[in-house]
Amino acid sequence: MVIHGGAALGASYVLDYPDDVAFYVGIGQVVTPVEDEAVALSQTRELATSLGRQDLLDQLSEISTDYPNPNDFLTLAYEAAILRSVQRELGFGTADFVQYLPLLLTNKIDKLSENDQEMLDRMLLNQRLYRELLAIDIYARDLELSVPFYLISGENDIQVPKIQSEKLIERVQAPTKEMIIIPDAGHTPMIDQEKDFIQSLTTIINRTFSANG
Repeated sequence: MVIHGGAALGASYVLDYPDDVAFYVGIGQVVTPVEDEAVALSQTRELATSLGRQDLLDQLSEISTDYPNPNDFLTLAYEAAILRSVQRELGFGTADFVQYLPLLLTNKIDKLSENDQEMLDRMLLNQRLYRELLAIDIYARDLELSVPFYLISGENDIQVPKIQSEKLIERVQAPTKEMIIIPDAGHTPMIDQEKDFIQSLTTIINRTFSANG
């Protein structure tokens, strides 16, 4: 089985090595990173507009019209941080890396706590991975799978909007496929609604191994 926390790499692995996998569960599934980010920005702007939050719209106006531009990684990182900051201001749980931008942009920052240093080191180590992820387009692949395919999304996930996962589940061909929405949860349903998440995962595991005898 593959239980993958969001990145498109997990779904790609299932497509490449189906014999190694009993089933797949994508959580807060990143589908096509560039498209995901564009949809997230659009939904965030619409919500800020509906709430009359001109202050947040002003912040979003700093994001370029071609966001996210995978050919300009540092600008993309800066603009993604603005978007995540606005999303958090709207009450959504997202990755908050605004304070880490100086490191991404200059590789230097002073007076870091041990936890902050660990996070920054990890981000720098993963920069190549981030760049490669931006180039992934899962829809360029043949999406016919030989194993059960499940996606779990938080109802209030605005970082990777559930509409993206719904689009993917429609296109995937698999023996069994299901989209599971966790109520009152954001991008990290395993944290936001731990009990409901564990129940959903347990149901998937029991169903799969029961079917296999």
